[in-house]
Amino acid sequence: MLNSDELNFAGFKSALTPPQTKSEVLENFKMMEQKTLEALEATTDEKLLGKFKVAFSEHVLSEKNRFNEIKSMFRHITHHRGQFSVYLRLCNIPLPNMYGPTADER
Repeated sequence: MLNSDELNFAGFKSALTPPQTKSEVLENFKMMEQKTLEALEATTDEKLLGKFKVAFSEHVLSEKNRFNEIKSMFRHITHHRGQFSVYLRLCNIPLPNMYGPTADER
């Protein structure tokens, strides 16, 4: 997102090998977190205010400045965290502590 002007999902292939263990999930998460922090530290305000397009083939899904696209990405992650917590509840698995103690910890 910080190194290009467009993300086009048509033909998208992840460069990561799908993790097979909990340890690999954590390693991938830490690696991507580090890369994201490095990219944000290296960017400028002008770059963040520049236009960024999200598309699927020729269909434009979104076009706003990078800063707003990053905010949208974080909201999308939060949405999936909510979905995951519902899934865990349905499986009778105690929820992890996200913003403080959960009802499962009381």
